[in-house]
Amino acid sequence: MESLTVAFKAIAPSPKTSDHKSAIIPPNPNPTMNLSPTAREIQAKLSQLSLSEQTWLMEYLAQQIRQTLTPQPDWTDDLTVMAADPQIQAELAAIDAEFAPTEMDGLA
Repeated sequence: MESLTVAFKAIAPSPKTSDHKSAIIPPNPNPTMNLSPTAREIQAKLSQLSLSEQTWLMEYLAQQIRQTLTPQPDWTDDLTVMAADPQIQAELAAIDAEFAPTEMDGLA
């Protein structure tokens, strides 16, 4: 989270100037970090983006990071158990019977 704060401060306009492009101060990457050529290219081109594009990009990256770090539930086993459950099968059959008269309405 700290790196996002640092990145946001880097693109925020300086109070001394209204021109955000002159206020961009790229964060110094960790000196021990080896950035890929792609990362270096992106870093070099960031100054070409407007403030709104940079903000959108940060939000997009934050969302991608959150999705990567958040474990995605595996529902496969739960769905298999539910599909084999006689009570659930009976409920599904009741729902099918209830809506059977509407199957000929052409909306299916």
